[in-house]
Amino acid sequence: MLRLLPGMTVLAPADALEVRALLKASLRHDGPVYMRIGKKNEPLVHEEEPALEIGRAVTMREGRGVCLLNTGTTLPRVLEAADLLKADGIEAEVLHFPTVKPLDVEALERASTTCSLFVSVEEHSVIGGFGGSIAEWLGGRAEYRPRLERVGAADEFIHETCEQETAMEKFGLTAKAIAERVKTAV
Repeated sequence: MLRLLPGMTVLAPADALEVRALLKASLRHDGPVYMRIGKKNEPLVHEEEPALEIGRAVTMREGRGVCLLNTGTTLPRVLEAADLLKADGIEAEVLHFPTVKPLDVEALERASTTCSLFVSVEEHSVIGGFGGSIAEWLGGRAEYRPRLERVGAADEFIHETCEQETAMEKFGLTAKAIAERVKTAV
């Protein structure tokens, strides 16, 4: 919802080291910033604090044909899904977007020249989040448009008390489920 506010910057770091880097960048940033952070001691993706810029995506893996677009704490699962896909002969590019807004459209533009399938992955609703912003960007393009699959929380409530891992399984946010979605789409 905060993505809708004019001038709002929305950040979604993957791990504690990205939180630290983006907090420093936020303090230098002119304007309001919202940061969506993990709450369950998520694993570190980086060995040291990365050099992140607000509004810039990070290429985590090179690839062709399929581009996994990630934001937030699902990055370890996306990297694992890329490994599973590689074992099946699919060399997926992995682009990590620690900034949801402003969206790095230059990175998307570059990826669209080599990838015919975009798969957005987020620990958020598929409605109104990161995948929605990519769909909006794709809808405004007159040129070639990669197909988009959005992986995230469905537009429904979980009617049970459960651990985060159970919710991730329910919404297809495991590495195996992400890889299967890609293989089905390919």
